[in-house]
Amino acid sequence: MTNHEKVYEELRLRLADCDLAEAAPRAGLVFSDGAVGVRTLGRELRVTNSGVELVSGPPCSVNLKSVLVWYLTFGGAGDASYEFVPVHSFSHGIFGSQSPDFSSHGWRGYAGLTPERFAAVSGRIGAELVRRERYGESRLLVPLPKLPVLLTFSEADDEFAAQIDLKVGKNATDFLPFETLCVMCGLVTREYGAAGNG
Repeated sequence: MTNHEKVYEELRLRLADCDLAEAAPRAGLVFSDGAVGVRTLGRELRVTNSGVELVSGPPCSVNLKSVLVWYLTFGGAGDASYEFVPVHSFSHGIFGSQSPDFSSHGWRGYAGLTPERFAAVSGRIGAELVRRERYGESRLLVPLPKLPVLLTFSEADDEFAAQIDLKVGKNATDFLPFETLCVMCGLVTREYGAAGNG
């Protein structure tokens, strides 16, 4: 069993005690027939008190399952913020003066990430076009109802590889712990990374 699988197994204990009928509407989700339905990153999932099951779509990583458990059991309340900030702004100095730039983690160096591939992945995972510019575009992705993500794509040119800047709502840590928020952003990066390296 991997460390990621161990973490998920421990988190399942939180689900066993969670009142999903109460947690679902607080998280902006629907509870029906003993489960919470979640559509995220091109996948349909079902969360019960015993775990997270894939209903349809590409395979679901154990990290995505862990993110969903945290999201439902963290107890966050309120509305999503559409004022976007870099993910590293939540680190509160825990990385010292070398705080990593999570907004570009996993994005740089994808020479093969073209505007067409970016648009194709965006469409598959539900990222809506917000703004188109001469050398790129911005898209809004809402992987979970209270956690909007702004993705800004810049095309490759003679000097720089294609890049994507990722920002989250300024109250994102009201709904996920910082470390889990980073995991969620990493899951988003992998969706585009596969396209850029394909």
